[in-house]
Amino acid sequence: MSDMRGLLGTRRPWVIAEIGVNHNGRLGEALELVELAARCGVQAVKFQAFRAERLVRQNTPLAAYQARNLGVDPGGQYALLKGLEIDMDSLAACAGLARKRGLAFGVTPFDELSLQEILGLEPDFVKLGSGDADNQPLLEAARECGRPVLVSTGMCSLAEAGRVVRWFAGAFDRLALLHCVSAYPAPEDSCNLAALPALRELGCVIGFSDHTMGTRAAPLAVALGAEILERHVTLDRSASGPDHACSSDELGLRDWLDELTAVRALLGDGIKRVMPCEEDVRRAARKSLLLARPLAAGEILTREDVHCLRPADGLPPWWLPHFLGRRAARDLEAGHLLHPLDWLEAT
Repeated sequence: MSDMRGLLGTRRPWVIAEIGVNHNGRLGEALELVELAARCGVQAVKFQAFRAERLVRQNTPLAAYQARNLGVDPGGQYALLKGLEIDMDSLAACAGLARKRGLAFGVTPFDELSLQEILGLEPDFVKLGSGDADNQPLLEAARECGRPVLVSTGMCSLAEAGRVVRWFAGAFDRLALLHCVSAYPAPEDSCNLAALPALRELGCVIGFSDHTMGTRAAPLAVALGAEILERHVTLDRSASGPDHACSSDELGLRDWLDELTAVRALLGDGIKRVMPCEEDVRRAARKSLLLARPLAAGEILTREDVHCLRPADGLPPWWLPHFLGRRAARDLEAGHLLHPLDWLEAT
């Protein structure tokens, strides 16, 4: 399944449990998170692959949200990220468990070498974070990787999102753009979900990476066209780490998914049609054509001769023009339902 539609199949929305670095650099916790995702019924899990020395300079301070969520500065971003690395063998174990549990497996690389390393795991998809939405070398390398590629567009203007699309020329069918707000957690009044249709106008599959703490944003995103959803998950929201506090534990993820299930039922399949629960009301509420008075054979039918009355057990009112001006083929009683065989051609 090398294209985006093949990856997603018929499931909408397609939900990714973002494990990210919430394994705290430990394989056991990573595997527990895969099991959590499988129990909750998502479609995919995703990890992050990086080496601190290829990602950040050693003197880089923590982002404000990292400092807030950690409480204690471990010595800047480098020290933080160094403790959250996970090796390829561990990721391979996570990929194996994910596939055993029927989940798609994806990874976010943060540099071109990490991208090449994760391709050895044969991930089902590659995800690039918002911080690399302007990283043309990495984006173009991902374009050539032969896998579906999801790109988050936090901190992006529409023009920058459009530039990502242009960089994927020739591989457009493997691209999805995810709307997100790069704040952890993201305030609901900053979600700007109304931007989703604008992203959709760029022509590719769209989705939403939900960093809010509630359950309202994701269902609204689906209603606005998001086909992919991503949610950070953790074993313990109180654990020490940059993302635990803004992630969902198992109970929170189940609540979040329950809201999506309800909205999916409300949205339906998008085909305007008569629903089975409407059939009885349709018969009772719609009307039929019938004679308002008796007509003798040969009389011409006029508008005043016809009533439109419930129920819908005869011809509907839109048939009326087919009868007006025609002569009765025989004597007809008041209340007779109009039928083509009862009328001669108009003279």
